[in-house]
Amino acid sequence: MTACCYSNGGVSRASEKNGGDFRGWGRLDGGPSRGASGPTWTVCHNPLAMPKMKTHSGAKKRFKLTATGKVRGRHAFTSHILEKKSPKRKRALGAPALLSDDDTPRIKRMLGAPTKSARRAAKAPGGAAAGRGSKATAKKGASS
Repeated sequence: MTACCYSNGGVSRASEKNGGDFRGWGRLDGGPSRGASGPTWTVCHNPLAMPKMKTHSGAKKRFKLTATGKVRGRHAFTSHILEKKSPKRKRALGAPALLSDDDTPRIKRMLGAPTKSARRAAKAPGGAAAGRGSKATAKKGASS
């Protein structure tokens, strides 16, 4: 039951979905019965913590991130009315297209790519506060 947000006193959601019934409101794992009052639901997560970001399922099918952080997608005008387009134009439209800089932040947010500030914090060893503290302790050790 580590994956769910709520605990109902031993009755798992998987057994509820897979045909388990709540006749008698007893525990399905063989534990003591709760009687006719029903299961007690308790919240088992931190209400102050932010929920996890979910990747947009439509965006992950349509866009890819390059190694340099640019967003690659498909060209428009490639699905129909192709008779009037020249073969050269259709070949060019078949190649992957780079999205404009205006659309890139929105697509990156949908894909769950780390932001610039998150990358900077990851590069710094121990964060900015730890870096200042280590310099101060190094100076104290040198003066002794």
